[in-house]
Amino acid sequence: MKCDGCTLCCKLLSISWMNSPEGEYCKECDQDIGCKIWENVPEYCKEYKCAYNQAENIDEKYRPDKCGIIFEKATDSIFYGTVDNDIAVLGRTANEQIEQMLAKGFSVVLKMTRIKSFLILNAESKTTEDVWKEIKEAAWQHQII
Repeated sequence: MKCDGCTLCCKLLSISWMNSPEGEYCKECDQDIGCKIWENVPEYCKEYKCAYNQAENIDEKYRPDKCGIIFEKATDSIFYGTVDNDIAVLGRTANEQIEQMLAKGFSVVLKMTRIKSFLILNAESKTTEDVWKEIKEAAWQHQII
């Protein structure tokens, strides 16, 4: 993995086995370092890879802690991004990343932590309703609603 000190998943994703709600760092997380109990965590944490970690030859500026969004590939045509609410406005890098995804024909669903708000940016070939239906059906590990 190429986390290199990125611990945003420990903050933005709900970690139920640790009773850690989304939007708050897990109590076992050393911010900007990593998990204090890595050797004893469940496989879910060990196997989790965001889109940044799955990509090859991706610029470090797109690392979740640098752009404020953790992206996951929800389906073959949709990226699901969880946005760090502590960042008041998405920066240029996050917007650039979203624009690249849209230009490649992907739709993007952005979820704001803590406020249960979504923003759907759909590729030209899909309606917002189509994207919403597909992302709800693909709610593989997230509580979409």
